[in-house]
Amino acid sequence: MRSKNEYHISFSFHRQSLISHLQIISYAKYLETNNIYIEDSLNYVVNEYLNQIFPINGLRIKFPTKETSYEEKIRSLAPELDFLIKQYQSYVENNSIDFELLEFSSEPIYYSKIKSKIKQKYVYGKGDDFSRLKYDFFSDQSSLFYTEKFKSKHKNLYELLTKEDVLYSDFKGYQTLEIDYLISKNILLKSSGNYVKIHNNNLVYIISILHYQGVLNYWYYPDRVRNEILVMASNGLVFFDDSFFTQEERRYFNCYLNKKEFTNGLDLRNKYLHGSNSKSVDEHERDYYILLKLLILAIHKINEDLKLENTVNDS
Repeated sequence: MRSKNEYHISFSFHRQSLISHLQIISYAKYLETNNIYIEDSLNYVVNEYLNQIFPINGLRIKFPTKETSYEEKIRSLAPELDFLIKQYQSYVENNSIDFELLEFSSEPIYYSKIKSKIKQKYVYGKGDDFSRLKYDFFSDQSSLFYTEKFKSKHKNLYELLTKEDVLYSDFKGYQTLEIDYLISKNILLKSSGNYVKIHNNNLVYIISILHYQGVLNYWYYPDRVRNEILVMASNGLVFFDDSFFTQEERRYFNCYLNKKEFTNGLDLRNKYLHGSNSKSVDEHERDYYILLKLLILAIHKINEDLKLENTVNDS
């Protein structure tokens, strides 16, 4: 039985984690065959590229030397990861990086408190009405997508309505109650031929993204979708979040780096900071590449946020 404070590691998560781990090791080894080190590439991105392309003058990171053991690399790189994120937070708050303040600050990092440069960055579903719509259109447990004509050919109502011509009369009485509700909300419509069609395609499209991905980035979508998101927010179906990391990304970082949120986290930061680590070189190597993966994600998020800042300011 799993504790409520454990990070849920499903088979899919374990598989994807293993694949990404092998990918980063393979890529690092490939670069080394060409006398290129992945740390040098990341060093260039942070210390040169981001500072040259964006107005974030001074962003910096220091990598351990190539000769350093994996154990010592982790002890060196873990605080550098924290410091990099703190630098970006300083930029978000002050439009510049206040190194003097950062160097005297001993406050621990809380990923949930790190903000984006962009307002209304992430969108999440919210409330019973949203859950009802998500269930109606995309759950394989919904009773709405099975009809005598099409049987179990499709896995949900959305698939049924987009792939078939479905008459209102194809639905049974117990189904038409919910179909009528969706029609009354102008989400579905009953055409002149008595066919049931999706009327508000933008809303259903947004719900599909939130159903499968859990979150969407508001600024990645065209005006018609963003306008519908604003309507949904005013109706209490979604809410905005201006955090730097998504909710799941915050959970991911907490799982690997500390035990603030999960009892089964790897706690890499404290594991190496306090010297309570294994003597296994293989374990040190594994942990180092996990840390490197988190660093790459953080750098990617900074690059993404800065690009979005330019896009939003230019729009």
